Amino acid sequence: MGARLAARGQWSGPPPRTLGTLRRHTPVSTALTTTPGLAYARGVSLGPRSRVEHASAPWAQRLQGISVPIRAVAIAALIVVGILLPRPWGGIPFLLIAGFLGWLLFLTWERLALPERLLRIAVLALAVAVAVVRIVPSA
Repeated sequence: MGARLAARGQWSGPPPRTLGTLRRHTPVSTALTTTPGLAYARGVSLGPRSRVEHASAPWAQRLQGISVPIRAVAIAALIVVGILLPRPWGGIPFLLIAGFLGWLLFLTWERLALPERLLRIAVLALAVAVAVVRIVPSA
């Protein structure tokens, strides 16, 4: 209906979305967006999860603005730096990666199925284990 009205010039709203413009998944930052200027009534307090989600929304939007190859190169660079740095300092980049992965896991936890949760927990545990091995001196 909207496409026919748009073709005749009678559609006043935004152009109708076609199947080609629909996204398969909604990005995390879009799901976390808050309305600018949204005011909460006095006495309403958000839970800890909601506070973290609201505080993370601008950072998630900035992260979404960075292209995927650049994000992959940044993570790969942190891994290379962690491997090349001497033993006690080499774990710091892996701790940064683990913190980032933990943040993303926390934000997406409710939207994930059990196998996805288990896989992401395994990757997070691996990053923490590598950081601990790189930081703690060998006996």
